Parts: sequence; C-alpha cells; structure tokens
Amino acid sequence: MNSDPKKKVCCRILMFLASPSKGLGGSDVTYAKDLLSKQKQYDDTVIYVDGGLQYQPEMKSYWKSVWNEAAVPQKCYWIGDGDSVAASAAHLHQIHLNPQKDLSDFAAALETLVCPDVSAQSFEIYVVGGLGGRKDHEWANLCEAHNFVMRLMTNFGCEVKIFFDRDVLVLSGKVSFFSANPWSVFSSFPEAKVEIKDAKYEGQLSLKGPSHGLSNHCLAEKNATVVSKMTPLMLFFN
Repeated sequence: MNSDPKKKVCCRILMFLASPSKGLGGSDVTYAKDLLSKQKQYDDTVIYVDGGLQYQPEMKSYWKSVWNEAAVPQKCYWIGDGDSVAASAAHLHQIHLNPQKDLSDFAAALETLVCPDVSAQSFEIYVVGGLGGRKDHEWANLCEAHNFVMRLMTNFGCEVKIFFDRDVLVLSGKVSFFSANPWSVFSSFPEAKVEIKDAKYEGQLSLKGPSHGLSNHCLAEKNATVVSKMTPLMLFFN
C-alpha cells in the first residue's frame, strides 16, 4: 500500500447501471437511496451509466428531500453511447461515447471517471442495477469489475471494493461485514490465498481453482472479516 501522506484515504463512487429485470421501485432503489443519504457526508461521485439514467429523476427528488437542496451533486456525471437512454441528462456533466466502441459503457466509466483518480489509497464503488437482465451483460459487468480491481491492486497498490447491490462484492484488501444468511467466497485464479476471521470456517485458507469456493457463515452477532492475499476475490451474499 502506498503510504504517501498526500493521498486521500478513500474515494467513494455511486454508479447506476440499467436494470431491466428489477425496474424502478424495487430493492435496488431502496439500496440506492440508502447510499445517496450519505453522499454529501462522504463527498461521493455519482455516475449514471447510459440507461442507468432512468434512476436520476427519482434520485434527484430524493436528494432534495434529504439535503433540502434543489441542485444535484457537483460531481454528478452521465456517460454512455446513448443506445439505451430514454431520459434527459441535462444538468449533468456528460461524456458521450462512440457506439462503435470495443468495450462496455460500464468499462468505459471505470476507465474514464474512476481510474484517473489514483490519488486515493482505496476505492469503494457501489453499483446499482449491475445485476439481472441478460446473463451475458451480468457476467461482463462482474468480469470488468474483477479486471479493474486487479489492475488497481497490481499497478497502484490500491484497495478496491466494488459492491453490486447487496448481492456481490468484488474486492482487493480487507472487508468486514455481518450477514444472517450464508455467503461464499470465490477466486478466478488457479490458486488464491484468503484470510477469514470470526466466521464458521476461518484462518489462512487456500482456494484452489475457480470452482473451489468456500461457503461460510458469520458467527452470532459478530462481523466476519475477509482479507484477499495478492488476488481479487468475489463474495456472494445468498
């Protein structure tokens, strides 16, 4: 980890993707509102990725009700090629992409708006609407998140956590959490080292092969801690 005292401790980003299977008004919106209620406190950047702009009117209204301010946050962006947008991106900072690109809008958002900010020691990226709908899109989002985490971990020594709703976490570094339901940890590498504390199965463990994950449980009323060792991990909350 880079210990440069000039670095910011953490960069938090709220990112909205299109969610055709859930739609507005579901658990994803409840999750988004919970995140947005903390936006001003943490000075989060808000990014609407192409069709994720569908969330903006409701999020803007909720922002006003929470903070009693009509204006949207200053660090609020829309990025995309416009192929799945039915709302207006007026009053947002806009980045228009070529529809004939060879990467997804989500990947472009990570590269364009997140990756340049390597002054941070760690990143927390909360993705709303990144799961559901077409399975190939869902898989592409998880793969892009995994590659992004690996790149920042390897090249800059950053800790990175990318949360997909309340369902999946892709991470490098350390995370602590409590879940009343079973959860699982996986790696895409042939072998990955992981440290787990305060869970049913804990210790310095080795995951051998992408299909050899570990299903686990939190202990009663205690937060479990998972630490990735050299490679990204994926946590699934069931």
